[in-house]
Amino acid sequence: GRGAIGGTELSGRQAFVTRAAGSLDQAIACELLGQGASLCCLDGGASEEQLEGLYQTRESGARMTRSGADFGDAGAFAEALDGLVERPEKAAPPPGILIHRLCAPEHASELPAALEELYAVGHAAARALPKRSRVVFVYDARAGRTDPAAAMLRSSLGAYLRSLSKELGGRATTCHLIELEADSRDLDAGRVAGFLCG
Repeated sequence: GRGAIGGTELSGRQAFVTRAAGSLDQAIACELLGQGASLCCLDGGASEEQLEGLYQTRESGARMTRSGADFGDAGAFAEALDGLVERPEKAAPPPGILIHRLCAPEHASELPAALEELYAVGHAAARALPKRSRVVFVYDARAGRTDPAAAMLRSSLGAYLRSLSKELGGRATTCHLIELEADSRDLDAGRVAGFLCG
């Protein structure tokens, strides 16, 4: 039933997830919908079959929409996210939620795209999310294992998130990092959900 995660009600809040195909992605989306949040899936590559089960987990009044994300153009992605944020005419929008799972590259050739993706999501969060929102990056190192490109991305990720946290702090928005190591099993969605409210 509808309730609270971390002591804060999620009903009526907008949640954005950038991936919906993996088991962890699905678990997080189900958790959000089950708590009454309205979900917007930005994973244009997710199939209707993968999303079908999510529709059935919604609490009464919770909405679910989808919109493709283009991480290759940070400005366009930020503009798209800004257009999706619901802004009441006579009231401040409620705090939003943005969750992005960043996959470690398996090869060095994939590193530039991964860095572009990281910047695009952070830029969009700073530009589009309402005040007091929560941004959660889930760094998934299971695919990259010990590849040097994965280590380079992890180093860049730490530096970038420190900078992003300072930028978001002016809007009372917090940025969190959860890591899945190379030998980790699927992370429980409840652990991610614990970072969404406060």
